[in-house]
Amino acid sequence: MRKFPKVVELYCHERTSKQQMTRKGYSDDHAMVLFQCHGCGLIHAFPVATMICDGIVPPPKIKKTEVAIVAVAPLEYSPSDVYQVGQSIHHAAFDDIGKIISENTLHGHGKIVVAFEKSGKKILIHGLPRR
Repeated sequence: MRKFPKVVELYCHERTSKQQMTRKGYSDDHAMVLFQCHGCGLIHAFPVATMICDGIVPPPKIKKTEVAIVAVAPLEYSPSDVYQVGQSIHHAAFDDIGKIISENTLHGHGKIVVAFEKSGKKILIHGLPRR
């Protein structure tokens, strides 16, 4: 549950102005914060979401979660295969593994730009007809 300040200045609909208010509690579902107005003496309910948007309290902290990383074996590069951005490939001639960072056409042929671990960026063709 969020901890709201004990005394804040909020808009009172009875007085049609901002008034000092003291926190008195929360609604049963904790969606509303109850404040007693110093000006009119009534208890006013304010939505928690509005209180966050208005900067009365900071937004909730996002909890970090652990994500399992699944290693995928790189595909063996062949000029006749078709590749997509984000795939990892192994190029036998370079003896290197890289990740495809873009895909386009060059001189009527498909091309991929691969960022290799050892060789740097290389432009390779792909999607050629098999012989």
